[in-house]
Amino acid sequence: MVTNYERGRSFEYKVIKYLEEKGAYCIRSSGSHKVCDIIAIFRNGIINFIQCKNNGKISKEEMNKIKNFMQKYKQIVTLYWQEKVDNKYHMKAKDLGYYIIKNDN
Repeated sequence: MVTNYERGRSFEYKVIKYLEEKGAYCIRSSGSHKVCDIIAIFRNGIINFIQCKNNGKISKEEMNKIKNFMQKYKQIVTLYWQEKVDNKYHMKAKDLGYYIIKNDN
């Protein structure tokens, strides 16, 4: 039986493979329960902080941690998740909290 941890780890590796194909150098924060599961560094200097969720759902507690991180470091966290359509999984992504950073004085 596959555990939630194993499903999550497998999805993180799929995201890493995708990002590396786009030219990123990726660092995985394994089992840390931190704000970011992956840090992706691109050649143009962009650093992408990534949270992976198989179902795309973030708890209120996790979202508060993400908001605090974004406000403190002025960085955007990107959520990656999977959706099943026609018996195939499709990777989705969206930036979390752009307005939190932009509107912070």
